[in-house]
Amino acid sequence: MMQLLSNIWYSFPVQLILLHLRKYLFMLVPWLMLTLMVTGNLLKKLGWHYLFLDPEYFSKVNFISFFIIGVALGAFIFIWNITSYILNSFRFPFLAAFESPFLRFALNNFFFPLLFIIIYIVAIIEFQFYSELKSFWEVLSYQLALISGMLLMLGITFFRSLNIHVEKLAERNRKRKASLPNKNLRKWWYDGKKITGVFSNEIRVDYV
Repeated sequence: MMQLLSNIWYSFPVQLILLHLRKYLFMLVPWLMLTLMVTGNLLKKLGWHYLFLDPEYFSKVNFISFFIIGVALGAFIFIWNITSYILNSFRFPFLAAFESPFLRFALNNFFFPLLFIIIYIVAIIEFQFYSELKSFWEVLSYQLALISGMLLMLGITFFRSLNIHVEKLAERNRKRKASLPNKNLRKWWYDGKKITGVFSNEIRVDYV
């Protein structure tokens, strides 16, 4: 049991979640704001939640309007993953062993986007069923449109050429960090007792 818990704890997705919570909370602010908007807890009086729950295209709410929202959401997820990869890839040197390291990173970094997508879909179902009185098939088509738009944009991450460009940006960022003065704590004293330790930028990951 302890070994299983240890394997889960040192898995790549869990370590990425902890890394965001520990060092990059600002990266989670957009997801928090989007969640509050789609659930009607932020800017509800201005009707911002309608932009997500009842989008219009040429004054109609249909498959195309939700597809466009899906494309926009997929692009945002893609950009969010690129930013996270550039900031954190140097902490996971084992990624260099994979043919498409950015793609592997993005797949393991999908917890927060997936959590938002689930909340968003539930909010759409609740709004369209109980407020707009739409049929089951209409609501299902909206969900399929949303997911199709996201998959279209996220499919871009499978292109090898785009992976290479993102990896070059991450490598440039890694070299810049390496050129900065070493701020790792190596030795310090506390109450007359010498404590030694090296804090590495690398994070332990046992399973990907």
